[in-house]
Amino acid sequence: MDEDNFVSGDDKGFIRIWGRDTLEEVRSKSQVISMNHNYCLLSSFVLRRKWTTNSSVHAHSQSVSSLAVLDYWVVSGASDSSVKISRLHSEDGRRKTLSEVQTLSLGSRYPLSIALANLPGSKGIRIIHD
Repeated sequence: MDEDNFVSGDDKGFIRIWGRDTLEEVRSKSQVISMNHNYCLLSSFVLRRKWTTNSSVHAHSQSVSSLAVLDYWVVSGASDSSVKISRLHSEDGRRKTLSEVQTLSLGSRYPLSIALANLPGSKGIRIIHD
């Protein structure tokens, strides 16, 4: 995951990937952009990136209670007593999508927190939940 994307979970069981893909014009006070002894260039607007949903997956049947991201792995836990392991993919270098890799059933327990860690000397990850 990078600074132009983040992942969220909601009370309906959806996992959303957000990105700052579009530029939005924001009106502001005039500000000096460039100045020298011959001219002063002023601007009355600023361009900023707007957060939009790049993709959304209905991963759980109940609300998402925990979420962890490490590199291209996204692990979510929910009130449906499941933990889902998903992988992030990039379609066009910027837009991200999720594909489910595995589902773990916790019986009647709810995952309230999840942490991910790399295993030393390996590409494997360790999932820790509470």
